[in-house]
Amino acid sequence: MGENDKKRYIIEIRYVDAAGRKGKPNEWVYEELDIRTDDIYWSMEQYQRNRQPFDWEIKFEYSNL
Repeated sequence: MGENDKKRYIIEIRYVDAAGRKGKPNEWVYEELDIRTDDIYWSMEQYQRNRQPFDWEIKFEYSNL
């Protein structure tokens, strides 16, 4: 498995407040992450370690880079 097997992802991260609520959409704190990986789910699990709780979704996925 080489560098050519990896895909590039743009991930949208939405942080959850301390009570576990997401609040109203205009109150969410957003962040974008640009990452190259062959396993996005494992990578995001590792990225989430030792951080405040957040939800994430794939905004863009690029292959054949």
